[in-house]
Amino acid sequence: MEVAEKKIKVLIADDHEIFLLGLGYLLKQNQKFDLVGKILEPNEILTMIEFKKPDLLIIDFLMPGTNGMDIIVKAKSKIPNLKTIIISNISDEKVIQLCKDSGIDGFVAKYESKDILLNAIETVIKGGTYFTKKTESMPDFEKIRNSKLNPFHRLSPKELEFISYFTNGLTYTEIAEKMEISDRTVNTHRVNVTRKLGKLTLGELINLAKTWGVAIN
Repeated sequence: MEVAEKKIKVLIADDHEIFLLGLGYLLKQNQKFDLVGKILEPNEILTMIEFKKPDLLIIDFLMPGTNGMDIIVKAKSKIPNLKTIIISNISDEKVIQLCKDSGIDGFVAKYESKDILLNAIETVIKGGTYFTKKTESMPDFEKIRNSKLNPFHRLSPKELEFISYFTNGLTYTEIAEKMEISDRTVNTHRVNVTRKLGKLTLGELINLAKTWGVAIN
């Protein structure tokens, strides 16, 4: 008589309900996983971890009032053998390195495929680590602002960040999510940038951003 393979108990946390539901659906389709909880509010995570005792926590990097990295550090103090994966729209090399230094087992960018996420889960559960290979390297905004020759030097750090994402092909909604601001604030940045740089076509703006080190690498 075959003994049924023990399912991996997974707890997921993300403050974006649509993404949370999608991730939950993906895990439920796989017979290897037992989805023990879906959490929107960060203040519920540690309590749920103690109650459900999951094998794996998958959590968004940015949560309201906190971040997934800090929550994981606290969670591991309660369950040292808890496996952890951070998922995020942000895939900056410095952020990923912080996660590595904090003892997190994996980091998966939200733009990666479901197969990569499932592979990351398998790797982490078996005792390995997975950190997304494709990373964004943000420009040095201070260096840009300190150069009077740079046509972008009059822009604020937030306006430069807006330009970096915009010239990388992100929509206003995606930029708002990345910067954790409202669509209205994104539009304010657009207006301010246009006022300071003058009216440019998208092609001209992209070429200028690449030439002067404002575009994301």
